[in-house]
Amino acid sequence: MGRIFLLEENILKKTLALFTAFVLTLSAALTGCGQSGAKNTASSDKKLQDFTLILDWYPNAVHAFIYDAIAKGYYADEGLNIKVEFPSNSNDPLSLTAAGKADAGLYYQDDLIVARAGQNVPVKAIGTVVTKPLDLIASIADKNINSPADLKGKTVGYTGVKFSEGVIESMLESSGLKMDDIKLVNVGFDLMSAMTTGNVDATFGCFINHEIPMLEKQGFKMNCMSVTDYGMPNYYALVFVAGDKNIQSDSEKYAKFLRASKRALTI
Repeated sequence: MGRIFLLEENILKKTLALFTAFVLTLSAALTGCGQSGAKNTASSDKKLQDFTLILDWYPNAVHAFIYDAIAKGYYADEGLNIKVEFPSNSNDPLSLTAAGKADAGLYYQDDLIVARAGQNVPVKAIGTVVTKPLDLIASIADKNINSPADLKGKTVGYTGVKFSEGVIESMLESSGLKMDDIKLVNVGFDLMSAMTTGNVDATFGCFINHEIPMLEKQGFKMNCMSVTDYGMPNYYALVFVAGDKNIQSDSEKYAKFLRASKRALTI
């Protein structure tokens, strides 16, 4: 059904623009139509088809194009009434779409592959939102951690995800280190506070387009290491997912959804 490209080589340069767009479009969307599709003169007479989208997390810059498409009526032009919902737990985008309780979700490619291959969860990726890894090893600049080699003897916080352990191990191996050379600590989602309070020396799991700008806005100078610079091949960070049965029963609905989403990204 095609791919939707959001962040390219100039991802850092686009971060501030995305945050600005997100604030403006979220405000417009919620003021004009709550969390459902906006109507314009071209589509006001249409009976819109409900379409539930589960976000991967609370709204942030990466979701700006969705709210922009709602506010500008792009989904309504395709005959869709988009209802954006936030997850109550991390696997909602997978579990709810697999069960047919949501039309689509935003999720992470690596976790989707594990769920599909290891657990046979009936969900597929239908479109790519972020074409490069957003995760990175981050640290406050005062720690002088500039490469994986500098992590020797240091404490690294992460969210406890198994895939993250594999990425960290690969990055360490690229500099001749092993997992035994660091102390790995599960800090859950408290990645930012774990660094700012000094509980850990570095973290893996902060997003380059979200947590890093937030920390810098708070006055922290940050050092970041991209996973693809140290041993990891490129992979998609964020994809749209949908349940097998829903895709089979109404593929045209998903084509409409992807067209409208892509339209919001056209500059």
